Amino acid sequence: LNAYTNHIGKVEGNFNGAVQLNDKWTTMLLGHAETMQNRIDHNDDSFLDAPLVTQYNFMNRWKYNGGNHMGQFGFQVLDEQRSGGQVDFRKSDDEGIPTHYGIGIDTRRYQVWGKTGYIFENFKETSIGFINSYTWHEQESFFGMNDYNGTEESFYSNLILQSQLGSHRHKYSTGASYNYDGYRQSLNDSAFNRIERVPGVFLQYTYSNEHNLTALAGIRADFHNIWGTFYTPRFHVKYNVAPHTIMRASAGKGYRTANIIAENTYLLATSAQLNIAGNIRQEEAWNYGLNLTKIVDINDRELNISLDFYRTDFENQVVIDRDQDFQQIFIYNLNGESFSNSYQVEAVYELIPRLDVVAAFRYSDVQMTYNDELRREPLVNRYKGLLNLSYKTNLEKWQFDFTTQLNGD
Repeated sequence: LNAYTNHIGKVEGNFNGAVQLNDKWTTMLLGHAETMQNRIDHNDDSFLDAPLVTQYNFMNRWKYNGGNHMGQFGFQVLDEQRSGGQVDFRKSDDEGIPTHYGIGIDTRRYQVWGKTGYIFENFKETSIGFINSYTWHEQESFFGMNDYNGTEESFYSNLILQSQLGSHRHKYSTGASYNYDGYRQSLNDSAFNRIERVPGVFLQYTYSNEHNLTALAGIRADFHNIWGTFYTPRFHVKYNVAPHTIMRASAGKGYRTANIIAENTYLLATSAQLNIAGNIRQEEAWNYGLNLTKIVDINDRELNISLDFYRTDFENQVVIDRDQDFQQIFIYNLNGESFSNSYQVEAVYELIPRLDVVAAFRYSDVQMTYNDELRREPLVNRYKGLLNLSYKTNLEKWQFDFTTQLNGD
């Protein structure tokens, strides 16, 4: 059991409990409730500094372990009311023309899932798994004079077989999946409805020499009822250059369908009109990554240094253009370059016995073409820094942490 309150009036309670029913069945209950109804305006701008929130969240999970046969299933329920805007706004003001600006978001989410797996008794390297998940998500909201309501019904199913080819060095997994998403959305007097059905198949091969090299190659084919057939490859490799030096590399492709309004509801809080192009396509991108990890012994303790570089190249992206016209927000397909380069260095070291130090720095170069001009992506930090000191007393009875962050422009 856990309870929390603070000086601005937020109150929350949590509980979680696990029960072992017998040698095969266990269950866990998790609950959360919170409320924040105090109207705070410390900077005297007539707007709430923090939204008013009431939330209830409950989850129940069951696990079964029958030796070669394992499984788990559960459900989760979320109900939340969130409101913001001006301090003097009341929801009753919304009848007719409101006298103050207000925002209200009511969310209800129900999810149920199950997964089961079986390991073949005479073939320990061969197993089969089956995963299913169903979600209902409903949101009713208003942002000043803009009304947005949306419902998503989602179902996901995945059947996967994993085994080996001849020896432990050669393993594979293959299977089929099905994804259904039904969207019903309305913004003021406009409807945005869509149903996606996506059956797919996949194959993945993993090679390991059980010494210093592991390589994975995979491909999947999806058959989309709107966007047709597309293929998604991926490749990963891990190579131990030396006993304390590890190199990793990855590459792959990704597709996604953007839910423009649901993912950008903050735009509804402005007075600008949304101008959405009529031919919005799927987002499509290649991504690549390199990682080098080096362990150095200093004073009989290990200094762990990690260097990362990741790049994403968009072939298509949904562009949110707020700068062409202050009275309109233009949303359209990418026409030109869009990429993201991320560089990171991290060091972890036990400075003195029981005092761990983590230091990290990341630089991001994110650019996108807006209205035929390649520009830095707005509202993305160019660099970030982190320093964490963690000290544990003898026998780990007490732990003290200090963390500071640096956020760039």
